[in-house]
Order: sequence, then structure tokens, then C-alpha cells
Amino acid sequence: MQVTRLPRIRGYRVFHDFAWQADLPPFARFNVIYGWNGSGKTALSSLFEHLERSANVTDGEIEFEFDGNRKVSARELTGERLPPARVFNRDFVEATVRAFESNLTPIYYLGRESVRKREEIERLHSEFDAATRELQKRREELALAENELDTFTRNRARVIKEALATARPGRYSNYDKRHFEHSATAMTPQAKAAATLTEAQRGQLRSRKSAVPKEEVPAILVDLPKFSELEAAVDGLLSKTVSSQLISALVDDPEVGSWVQRGLELHSGRRHTERCRFCDGPLSLGRQADLEAHFNDQVTAFQDELAQEVSKLNQWQQMFDAVRPPDSSRLYDDLAEEYELAKTTLEELSQHVVRYVGSRQAFLRQKRDAPFSTPRLPHLAEPIPDEAAFETTLDALNAIVAKHSARTARFEEEVQDACSALEQSLVAEALDEHQSKRSDVGNATAAVEAVADTPAQLQQQISELEQGLVEHMKPAAELNEEMTAYLGHSELQLKVSDDGYAITRNGQPALHLSEGEKTAIAFLYFLKSLQDKSFDLRHGVVVIDDPVSSLDDNSLFSAFGYMKERVKDAGQLLILTHNFAFFRQVKNWYHHLEGQRKRDPLQRPARFFMVKTYISGGRRTASLEPLDKLLEQYESEYHYLFATVHRHAKRSPEEETLEVYYGLPNVTRRLLEGFLAFRCPDLRGDLPQKMERLDFDAERKVRILRLLNTYSHAEALVTGSHDPTALSETRPVLADVLELIQQADPDHFEAMVRLCTEVEDGD
Repeated sequence: MQVTRLPRIRGYRVFHDFAWQADLPPFARFNVIYGWNGSGKTALSSLFEHLERSANVTDGEIEFEFDGNRKVSARELTGERLPPARVFNRDFVEATVRAFESNLTPIYYLGRESVRKREEIERLHSEFDAATRELQKRREELALAENELDTFTRNRARVIKEALATARPGRYSNYDKRHFEHSATAMTPQAKAAATLTEAQRGQLRSRKSAVPKEEVPAILVDLPKFSELEAAVDGLLSKTVSSQLISALVDDPEVGSWVQRGLELHSGRRHTERCRFCDGPLSLGRQADLEAHFNDQVTAFQDELAQEVSKLNQWQQMFDAVRPPDSSRLYDDLAEEYELAKTTLEELSQHVVRYVGSRQAFLRQKRDAPFSTPRLPHLAEPIPDEAAFETTLDALNAIVAKHSARTARFEEEVQDACSALEQSLVAEALDEHQSKRSDVGNATAAVEAVADTPAQLQQQISELEQGLVEHMKPAAELNEEMTAYLGHSELQLKVSDDGYAITRNGQPALHLSEGEKTAIAFLYFLKSLQDKSFDLRHGVVVIDDPVSSLDDNSLFSAFGYMKERVKDAGQLLILTHNFAFFRQVKNWYHHLEGQRKRDPLQRPARFFMVKTYISGGRRTASLEPLDKLLEQYESEYHYLFATVHRHAKRSPEEETLEVYYGLPNVTRRLLEGFLAFRCPDLRGDLPQKMERLDFDAERKVRILRLLNTYSHAEALVTGSHDPTALSETRPVLADVLELIQQADPDHFEAMVRLCTEVEDGD
């Protein structure tokens, strides 16, 4: 498959509106495109580079034509069936020969694959350094997080140890961060809620923890009467009456009655007497009988009953009056306050009972002394004690006592329980911060693990690429032979160094390669790559754009011969150049190809083209055209330059526009420089100095130099910053130049005019 045409190039670089004209033959198998710098050759080679990479062209509107019948838009190259292609141009040089400093000696890498691998290695080295720094940073962050966690756990463990250590040996005497870590890790949210204590609760636990063992305290035992029954019994006795022959005087005055009754007892029985022991008067039997009737056995028995109840109450009174709970100092400190409250309440209740019993005793004694009266308990008498309150208080007091005694019985366990509760409380207090710091450690650990393997993986990739780079290299001896053949000298040599080539110049390290030398080495590699198994040279398209930049003539001829040998079997060859010497070599090669002299030009294997630029619409625009016949038929560019100047000088102003003149000053300058180089071979210097040698009108010399110095440079053609009225003098200046040549060498001038006329008539 061959590229036969580029039917349309619009809006792509300098090709603003190019269309393949009918008089422009299609590309053949062998093609050469000649054009000055800036004419558009690089733009053409870049299009073929897209063809090589099957990469769509997004700028402008471009079409490729293959085999004369299939057109493909450059915007749709990807996925299309395309011929294999290889393109050498400035982009290839930049992508192929790259130097990397190694101990101040540049190491060069040849070939896109080598350069790609070297660049990949450099990129991976940068990533490796960055990954190593990142890993170190993450490790430092982890170390910081671990240190903060360690410091926190140590400090909390120390606080717990100082708070819970006792004079007795135990777990908390050796409490450290491991114990805290274990407790904190094992604590659940429910356990944390249960372990959270108020400061008062902690104070109680601290008291228990710091306590010393005390003696057991006995329970307070009180035989509590049924106060309701006691009250009913007293009330019943007070309201009870007995039969008697009452003596009103004794009834009305109970105190006297009681005194008389006692006197009767002292005058009866074993103390019987007939005389009154008070007045020593006779005690009449009648009076004695009356008194005995008043104080009969029933009255006496009732009085005895009252006396017994008083005695019973007295026992209760003595028992409750003797209720003295143990002092609170005998209990553990944390129980003392609660115990003291219960003790005070119990003592108050006991005294209430004592007062209550005393008041009932008083009423019973009063009844006993006045058995015939019926006293009632006054409304404001001491109220009946609250049995339930007494029992509750007594039970509470004894419960505290029992707790105290139980603690004494299991004192060590109690201390450990208190310490454990305090520990859990302190752990719960620090749990949130501990979990936060553990989370920081976990996150930092995950961050380390995420990048831990990256440096090793990158190092492995680097090693594999470096191994592949070594394998990709060609033997230095073979490359040196080819480079010598290409350059025509052996000053530059390749020496294998590390994973690249150290370039030497005359045996010494070549610290700097010129652009021309880089181009030569890149082209050497390009020609070598045409032999790759991955490229079918006989069916492929080879595009070569200016491969001999900066080479001298001798090296140029050697390079051409080397290139010709390597590309002669290409399926299709396109060579683009601005170097006329190189162009002449290619042209002569093509002229001697088999079949190149066939009558039908379309049957010839080689075609000749040129790229020219014009000014259109105020901007430079490029066009691909058939090569001027003077360039094709003659060995010098001078013929073409003379014919161009001669052609435009003959035309009238009406035949050409001002825009046509923009390229002519450059053509004229090159023509004049070529003529003067032969006319004044012994004179060095610039154009004005050489023109001084010629005998020609001074004012016209000045006009020639003014136009050439102003408009014969590329930047002038682009910017158009000079006076267009001066540019309008181009045609007269062309005539001046031709007259100058004619005056200086008439025979030469006439021969050149005759030649140009013959060529034009032949057209």
C-alpha cells in the first residue's frame, strides 16, 4: 500500500488552503521534496508521523489517498487499514537521542524504546525517591502516634498506680502500661458506663482502699414490744374499777387515801396493834373494819396488778434506755457517715420509747395510788412509738454493721474490689482519649502498610527496565562501524557504559553533542530500525526529513551513500530536504533508477516535488508543486534562482500583485550571493563589501541592498513590518540585479538567458 496523494490540507500549520492540483502527479515509489527552511516540509513530515502512529490529526482538514482510490480523513486514522510507516524528522531526533548525566559524563540512549525505558527509569527513580520519602514520613507519623499512645498509657498507668498502690504488696504495686492497655482494650461501652463514678463514689472507694482492718462489731439486738398491745393494756388498767365500801374522804383525796392504805398495812398482820401508831390513840374496831372494807382484797389485787404492769414497763424502760450502738469510729470510714445517721436515729427512737414507757408508768402509778379513780391518757401524752420506723432503723443499722463485719471477714477482697472499681473508673475516664490515640496509631499503621511495598515494587520495575534496556542495546562495535560509514570519519565512537552508551570524541568523553551530531546518530539508529522484524521495509512507507543537518560535504556524501543502501528496497520513499547538495545526490540517484527515462512520466519510479510559500491574504501559505525543471535538470540551484528573477523581472506590474513580491528578495539575495561567490572568489566579507568590487551605478547598488537587507529574511516575510512602498520596488530592483550581472559578465548573462528561454519554451 502506498500514499498517492494528500488531496486536501486546510488549516494545518502553514498549509492554509492546499488542494492537490491536476498538474501535480501523484507520489511514486521514490519521491523527493525540495524546499527552503520555513516552506512547510516539517508540516508534511508530521502528517506522515501521524500515519506511522495511526494517530488522528485534530487540527485542520487533511485527507490521505492510498493506492490512488481510497481516501481517508486524517481525523479518522485510528482504526483504519494503513501502510506501515517510519518517519525520520526533528521529532524523531528529540525522541531518540537523549543524554542523561552520569558522574558528569553524559550517557546517551539510542532509539525511542531505549529513550522511553530510560525516561521511565528516571521517572520510576523519582517515584522511588518520593515513595521512600513518603514511607519514611508515614513511619515517622506512626512512630509519633505510637509514642503519643505509649506516653499516654504510661502516664495513665502511673496515675492508677499512685492512686491504688497500698503498703501491702499486690497487683497495683507493679501496675504499668500493659495493665492499663489490657483494661482499656477490654472495656466495652456498657462496661464504661457502669464504671463511670461520681467524685463522691470515688471518695468512698478511696476510703475503702486505704482502710486498715477493724474488729467486727456485734449486731444491736432489741426485743421490740408490740406498742399497740402495751398501749391497750395500760389503757385497760386505767379504766378498770373494783367493788369497795368507799370512804368518800379517801376517794376524794387519793393522796390521803394512799397514805391511809399504807397505814392500814402497817397496823395489820404481824404489825397488828390496837392503837394508832401515828397518834397513839386507840384504834377502834369499827374504823378498822371500815378501812378494811374500803381497801379490800379486790382493791389490793388490782393494785398489785398495777404494780406488776409498772414493773414490766420499767424493764422496757431500762432496756431501751440501755440501747447504746457502738461508736462509729469502730466502723470503716466509708461506712461511718451512713452508720452515724442510723445510730442517731435509733438512739432518738429509743429515747422516745423510754419517754413513752415512763409516761405510761406515771399513769399506772397514779392509778395504783388512786385505784378508785378512772384517769384517761391526756391528749398530749407521749405518742406511741412507730414500730416500723424503729425496726427499719434497727435493720439499717445492723445492715451497716453486717457490712462492716463482712468486710472485716473478707477485708483483703474488699480492698481489691475497691481498687478494681477505682481502676475501672480511671480507665473509663481515659477511654475516649485512649481510643482516639489507638485510632491514630491504627490509621498511621494503615498508611504505612499502604505504601510499605511501593519502594520495593518500584525498585523491581526499575531493575526489570534496566535489564530490558541492556538487552535492547546493540553491540557498540557494530554501531561504531555504521557511524563511521555514515559520518565519513571515526572521531565519534560509542562505548558501552552502564546501561547506555558513553560517546567519545577522539577517545575522550564527548561532553556535548551538537545538534548535527545528534541528528546523525539518530538517523543512524533510524536506518538501523528499518531492519527490525516489526517493520516490513518492502511494503512500508519511509519518510526522511533533512537527515544531513550540519554535515560537511565529505560527510554528506558518505551519509547519502549509507542512507541509499539502507532504503533502496523501501516500498515507498519520501525524502524532504532544504540542503541542495543532498538534494542533488538524491536527484541523481533517482535519475539513474531503472525505468526513470520512460516517456510516460507516470510510469517512472521517481517523482520530484518542491514546497513553496506565498503570501495570500496577508499571511504565508504553503503549496506542494512539481519541482522546477531547472532544479531537476541542472546540478546547481543557481539556474533556478536566475530563471526566477529573470521571469519576474520581464513581467509587467499589471501581471503580478504585491503579494507575489514577498518571496523574491530572498531569491534575489541568494542569486546575487551565488554570482559574487564565483565572480569574487578571493574576497571575504558580506554582500555590500563584494558589491563594492563591481563597477555599477552607486544609487542602484544602494537600492538593491536596501531591498535585500529589508525583505530577504524570514522574519520580515512573516511580520510585514516594513514599508510596502519599498517592497513595490521589487520588480525594478530585479531588473537592476540582472543588469548588474550582465554588466559584470555579459557572456555568462547571455548564456543564462538563453538557457532560461529554452526551458520556458520547452514547457
